[in-house]
Amino acid sequence: MKIRNKLILIGLFIHALISVLLLRRLLFAPGLISRGDFNWPYSSDLYPKYSWHETYQSLRIVNHDIITSWLFIFPPEISSRLIFFLIFFIAGASSFFVIFKLLEENSNKKNYKIIFWSSVVGSLVYVANPIVIIRMGHLFLQWGYSLFPLLFLVSHSIAKNLKEKSIRNLVTNVIILLIILTLMSADPHWIVFGYLVIGCFFFI
Repeated sequence: MKIRNKLILIGLFIHALISVLLLRRLLFAPGLISRGDFNWPYSSDLYPKYSWHETYQSLRIVNHDIITSWLFIFPPEISSRLIFFLIFFIAGASSFFVIFKLLEENSNKKNYKIIFWSSVVGSLVYVANPIVIIRMGHLFLQWGYSLFPLLFLVSHSIAKNLKEKSIRNLVTNVIILLIILTLMSADPHWIVFGYLVIGCFFFI
């Protein structure tokens, strides 16, 4: 295995550990998480009942099911903790990978130790900053935040494909971009933020 691939795997493992350490009190405490966007009515009969939100007495946003629907196969105590862990892990792993890849692409002499530790520190700041911590209850906003580095990277790749006139790579990256935008659409903010980021690569 190349040193590059080993370092990426180590970086992913580090962020799995960091996610557990940051969330240790939440993950291992007893009881059900019920705060912010976690105030949804749990039921094994998901689709007939979940068009209506009993707590807020309003229609549910269908795109929320991108996150919540598959988690209902687990007990709610496990589901709520699992989504927290996944959000923090994906945010750390995606930001680590994106920083690593961009530094690698733009380094004349590839010193992988510097690239690795720069990526670890940068991704740690991305995950464990005060803004993220105080917004932990905003489940859908955090979900989009965790995927944001990937949106940035794919947008960068599309701009590069257009300059190089690489049609096959362009089509592949556009499809990936649309999938990421769809996943991020669980929170309407990211529909706006996402297109603003994409536009920056083409109009600035």
